[in-house]
Amino acid sequence: MILISHRGNTSGSRKERENTKSYIQEALDMGYHVEVDIWKKGGELFLGHDGPENEVDKEWLLDRKEKLWVHAKNPEALFSLTYEHLSPKDSLAVFFHEKEKYALIYNGRNQHGIVINGLIWAHDMQKLNSKCIVPLLNQSDIAFRKIPKQHLWGICSDYVSELQTRF
Repeated sequence: MILISHRGNTSGSRKERENTKSYIQEALDMGYHVEVDIWKKGGELFLGHDGPENEVDKEWLLDRKEKLWVHAKNPEALFSLTYEHLSPKDSLAVFFHEKEKYALIYNGRNQHGIVINGLIWAHDMQKLNSKCIVPLLNQSDIAFRKIPKQHLWGICSDYVSELQTRF
């Protein structure tokens, strides 16, 4: 199972630093994967949860693609970061959801150009499988009794350092 830092957080939420390149890089340097929020506005990409805040370019994202999970926050970001606009070798793990219980994660294409999907961002803790990544964003979510018992692909949390000690 992989542990995914939520917006760069590793030991609790730090709203003032979330979705900034330096904070994300700190979590990556600690060995974690990182979920980032991406917007597209006026032809440019931005990091930010509630709106476009910190400009970022595709190259910065692609340089870290092995450990980034991109939550496209608007359709323009989704369209810009899927296979239609990137070469197969430059694919990112991208998902989009608003209120859905499950979102399919676009994982790019293989060397033959075939789209590879299969992982699921899951907000419904009742029905999970080994292809699911679940967000457990606060400390009450990660209480030992609330961590799903079945094997998961990953957990996204503001408290990945705490989770690391449990796994």
